[in-house]
Parts: sequence; C-alpha cells; structure tokens
Amino acid sequence: MGNDDERPRQVVHLRVEADLYDAIREYAMRTRRSVNSAVVYLMEQGLAAEEEGR
Repeated sequence: MGNDDERPRQVVHLRVEADLYDAIREYAMRTRRSVNSAVVYLMEQGLAAEEEGR
C-alpha cells in the first residue's frame, strides 16, 4: 500500500450518495489529501481491516 509510482493503475468510477461524498471530501480536507487519494486510502484501510478479520 501507499504511493508507489511503479505500480500499475486502473481507473475506477464510483457513484456514491451525496452525504458519503461530503464525508469523504471533509476527510480529504482534514488530512490534506485529494478526494481521489482519500478514497484510495480509505479503501486500502477497509481491505486491510477485512483481512485482519475486523
């Protein structure tokens, strides 16, 4: 995980409810990330938590 420019990338388009987008946007501003970076980070964290059985 993390930012590694060597990794291949795919484009993903998401359609989310406005309140979820607002929460992600607010999180991005608090953590000084772009919305795209925040989405990727949160998805990575969710997958890691799932793998750990949380």
